[in-house]
Amino acid sequence: MNQKILFFISLCLASIFSWLIWAWLGREIILPDVPNGRLECLSYTPTIGNISPLDTDFIIPTNILINDMERLKQVTNCIRTYSSLRAEGEVVPVAASAGLKVLLGIWISNNPIQNEKEITQAIKLAGLYPDTVQALIVGNEVLLRREMSANKLAAIIQSVKERSRHPVTYADIFEFWRRYPIVAETVDYVTLHILPYWDDPKPLSIDQVQDHVRNIVYKAKQTFPNKQFKIGEIGWPSAGRTRGGAAPTLINSARFIREFAVAAPSIGLPYNLIEAVDQPWKRLPEGTVGGYWGVLDKDRNQKFPLTGAVREWPHWEWGAAFSLTI
Repeated sequence: MNQKILFFISLCLASIFSWLIWAWLGREIILPDVPNGRLECLSYTPTIGNISPLDTDFIIPTNILINDMERLKQVTNCIRTYSSLRAEGEVVPVAASAGLKVLLGIWISNNPIQNEKEITQAIKLAGLYPDTVQALIVGNEVLLRREMSANKLAAIIQSVKERSRHPVTYADIFEFWRRYPIVAETVDYVTLHILPYWDDPKPLSIDQVQDHVRNIVYKAKQTFPNKQFKIGEIGWPSAGRTRGGAAPTLINSARFIREFAVAAPSIGLPYNLIEAVDQPWKRLPEGTVGGYWGVLDKDRNQKFPLTGAVREWPHWEWGAAFSLTI
């Protein structure tokens, strides 16, 4: 057998092997369907490309907000925001027009002047859109960031309660609720963040996380038996760095969200997923994984279906064909 024939046979075998590998990567994975194909609520931060919404001069065109709300209403009836000022404050009237409910965030930091601006604007928005705004979330992980004492935070929460007719809460991971019960005593209900990907000291694999979520909820209810709870952030990234057993892939993101959505009624807590849209700007403060928590990608395309089979590489044939040309 001459060299040309050997080369041709080797090339054919390599091509077949490559095609089979791509087909395996693009295989259908069967996952439980999200009830009614809709998620309860999604965190939403208005953003464009790599621009951070934290920039003081950040402006987002209204048509993008309108398009985002129309896109999100296809998969949820509710969004959560994190600030009442600038672009995030502009979300409320647009969400109201789209028929979406809003968990309205008030960003609390160690800047008292800015805090008062946030509170005043949030109360104004809640008054203008009382049926749209479902609750005021006074602070997001302020204790985790160690920007304020629990007593001072509780006093701010109490002041907002006195100025608003809407339910008032605060959002953080369980550990900081446990450490500072005065905050739990002050809020109308406890908003828990449960993000197994970030949990230390040993991040769990996708096979373990649903039990982990149930365990945290159980501990929280045991710690505060007289409080109501909601999950303010929960999710799994679709790309980025693997932490221990926690692997961020498209399939794992879809699996976590879909398995959790099915289990949520038995857990007994309303939930908000992080998040609606991928935010590339978050890769800087959080690492690569920060940009891939969305149900929609940065171009507002849905990354995976909420019902039916899911593929890690839905267009695997393109990759296979490209690999055969190089």
